[in-house]
Parts: sequence; C-alpha cells; structure tokens
Amino acid sequence: MSTLKSLEMMKRAVNLLLLLLMMLVSTQVLAQDDPNKAAKNIIKAYKGQDVALLKKYASGALAFTINENYFEGKDAKPLIEIAKGWDGKVREIRYNKSKMMGSTVVLGYVHIGDNASGKLNIVALTSLNKSEWKAFGLGITEMSREEFLEASLEIAEDKPIKKPKAGPKEKPQTGMAYNGFSVEMANGETFENPTIEKLNAGLKSIDDDNFFLILNGKNGFLQTSISESGYIIQHNEGKGMFEAKAYFTLEKMIELFGAYLRGENWIDMAEWNAI
Repeated sequence: MSTLKSLEMMKRAVNLLLLLLMMLVSTQVLAQDDPNKAAKNIIKAYKGQDVALLKKYASGALAFTINENYFEGKDAKPLIEIAKGWDGKVREIRYNKSKMMGSTVVLGYVHIGDNASGKLNIVALTSLNKSEWKAFGLGITEMSREEFLEASLEIAEDKPIKKPKAGPKEKPQTGMAYNGFSVEMANGETFENPTIEKLNAGLKSIDDDNFFLILNGKNGFLQTSISESGYIIQHNEGKGMFEAKAYFTLEKMIELFGAYLRGENWIDMAEWNAI
C-alpha cells in the first residue's frame, strides 16, 4: 500500500467520519469559509510540523491521532515532504456533495501539484452542514486525475427530491409470489416471497426517511438507496460488493429490481464498479 493514504479508503470510511464530525462540530451552523485558507494552513502545519495548527483543522480520525509525536510517524513523513515541496500555487478546487443521515457533507479537493506517480497531490477537506472546512482523513493525499475531474467545479445547490405522486390506494396483491426472496426496508418493514406489485410499492415508498430497500435473493442481494442525484444501486452475488456507475431513475430502478426478482438478465442493465 502507498505511504500516502488512499482517497478511496477514506471515502469508504465516510460514514464513520460523519458520526465523528457530528460530535466535533458545533450545533451552530456556520457559513462555509474559504477552502483555500484551510488548505494553505494545513500545508503550513505539515511544513512547519505545527501540532497546534494541525489540531485546529483536525476532524474525525485525525483529531484522535495528533500528539507531540505525530510528525515523527510513518504516515506523516511523506505528507511533510509534499508540504515542503509545494510551490504556493493552488491549481484548482473541486467538490463532491452528498446527504448522509439527514446531514449535508461536502468534500473539497484542492489540487496543489502533481507527483512522480502521475497522480495529483490534493489537500482533502470536508464540511458538515456548511461548517468551517476541516481536514478530511490526514488532510494531504493523492488522487487520480480522472477521479479529480469527475468532481464538480462548484458546490451543487440543494434540490428537493421529487417524490412520485401518490396514486390510488393499491388493491390487495394477487400477483405471483416469488419464493425464496425477501425484502427489508429502512423503516423496519420486512416481507417474504414478494410479488412484483408488492416490491414495486416498496420501491416507490423510498424517501429521505425510508431511505433504502434490500431485495434478498437465493444467491445474494440487490439494494438501493436514495440520493440527491437519483437512486444508488448495489449488489452482492457472492463475489463482493458492486455499485452501478450511474444513478438510476425510479422507473429504471423498478425495471432492474423486477428483472432480478424474475431471474432475468438484470446484470447487463448497468455498468458496475467493485467497491
């Protein structure tokens, strides 16, 4: 593993980070400050091995690891070298924004230069509910150019998710039950041997509160959760977790889950990334 912390590893730990941030950030919602200032001060802290300054910008796991010996550790040393070699210029800043547990989390990626591996040196920042920028992970990391360019140049504005219009009250389900399948939902509802109609009703009920549905099958499961950009689809059929590269609309999601339940070729209805 590279001595630099993998950004992908940090993303997988974002749920834990969010819980830690909730404890660390004041209940007062502050206006987001300038990410350039936070990035430069994090670099300054590493360059000067300034424990007090780095603590000011620490969040999550970093807040629990900083002590007088922090800069002597193997994780900090390559980051110190990056900070010392910085030419003082910020190339570009990009952002990713997501909703988690009712809170808004923004990740900021401040491009400060390139490294010998061909990847970008990044100051990684995070902000919870428009709080002041803090270091994400160890603060300084590396990222592929492709992943950096996939992020947005601006922080996306909040847009309410359009919920499907309520239709007439559904009649008792009389469709064919699919034995060996079961459904679990975020609101605690579970049911066995679903019909297509019952499954579709569950999918249509997904919202900010009832935010995920899992369809357990005979060899694995298919699951979905809601986001600002659409529906996130993941599956595990005994070969590890995979996530659809693109977000799904409600209609496409219902089509995919129906194919999975009926045993049709659902896998080719999306491109998948291992997670």
